[in-house]
Amino acid sequence: MGRPLTELRPENARLTLSVNCLSNFYTLHHFLPGMVGRNRGHVVTVASLMGMMVSGSLSDYSASKSAQMALADALRLELRSAAPNVNTLLVCPWAINTGMFKGIRESGTIGERLNKLAFPELDQERVAKAILNGIEQGEKFLVMPAVLAWLPYLVRLLPPEVADTVTDFMGGNSSMDSFKGRSAVNNPLLAGSCKD
Repeated sequence: MGRPLTELRPENARLTLSVNCLSNFYTLHHFLPGMVGRNRGHVVTVASLMGMMVSGSLSDYSASKSAQMALADALRLELRSAAPNVNTLLVCPWAINTGMFKGIRESGTIGERLNKLAFPELDQERVAKAILNGIEQGEKFLVMPAVLAWLPYLVRLLPPEVADTVTDFMGGNSSMDSFKGRSAVNNPLLAGSCKD
């Protein structure tokens, strides 16, 4: 929703959790039994780097992506004995250029500008190809871009005050200040629930 936690309504958080996490439960509930019965198939979970680390005004999104990652990890462990030929791939990309994060990182701080230059939004087609390649290679975990794979772990190892300072410098607490997202006009599900 691109709002601080204090501005989120319960229905905003419910929608984000439903779309990003509960939908995975429903999909798995319907398709997984057949895959397990045949002992073949592939489950791909597209989560986000924001499930591994957080940014200001993304509490609902980060929580939903963390939950999605935990579900994918639990499924991977369960399938090891229940159906070892049903493979899983957990994908954690940086922002993808779908329009969902329109306006992020535009408040103009030096850190934000460096962040945007170093880590531009990912191209949708490139992400899709990387996922297909990951399936073919039998990968279990894919971070995009790969250079960011270390960042969430580094942030967790730093003392919170240092991690917060680095996050502030890179625009992690201001990047959503200019957030526009998808227009509610084009997506009635978002009417009244995002900044227009």
